[in-house]
Amino acid sequence: MKFVLSVKIIQTVIKMKAVFFTGCTAVFFLFNSCNNSTGPDEESIFVFETPVINGIIITNSDSPDEIGRWRNPQYPPGIRYSVGKYSTENNVETEVPHALPTILNIDHPFPNPTTDVVAIQYSLPVAAEVSVWIVKGRLPEEDPSGIKTGSGGVFVSPKNQIAAVIINNQSLTVGYYRVIFNGRVGDEYLPTGFYRIYLKADNHLLWKDILIARSKADLPPELKDKYFNVGKMK
Repeated sequence: MKFVLSVKIIQTVIKMKAVFFTGCTAVFFLFNSCNNSTGPDEESIFVFETPVINGIIITNSDSPDEIGRWRNPQYPPGIRYSVGKYSTENNVETEVPHALPTILNIDHPFPNPTTDVVAIQYSLPVAAEVSVWIVKGRLPEEDPSGIKTGSGGVFVSPKNQIAAVIINNQSLTVGYYRVIFNGRVGDEYLPTGFYRIYLKADNHLLWKDILIARSKADLPPELKDKYFNVGKMK
């Protein structure tokens, strides 16, 4: 009797462990998906956290240099790497000119605002797996309609998916890069609005915000007063 009871207890424990493991696996998968919710993974695009756009850096059509600001844009700083300053050849140490980047950084997109085409420049101080993608954002005062609260944060409904994937997990070497986004996905132009451009290099994530506007009438009222004839907007 004691032996049978012991066997039943062991079987019950095994079943409980199996249920616990299955539950943990499900929780881990959900947690992992949520943690990667801003990445260009097509399987988890329905759980994006909505970017809140606090402002933008205004640029013209030929340079990422700042020529103005609208509101209070906030971005993470570039990440400095300890890249070797000297090279050794024939036992002679020679200073290497700073031709290669020492900071992981994404420049201000230009032009910004834009009607469609925008240039995105970034620098890689080390080789990395790189992704660049765009997500629809919103202003702080806008109603976050369609947003639902889930475990671990606030997530948006499926209609707020990735707007465009520009680079998807490419292995890139050290250097300076520029990609041109034409403002379209297939044959469709992205609608007027604020967007966030993400740069992911290995485990590091940086971003910049842009405004796509088809005409000056699409600009926020206070931005029209600071408009610098950016791009080809009419």
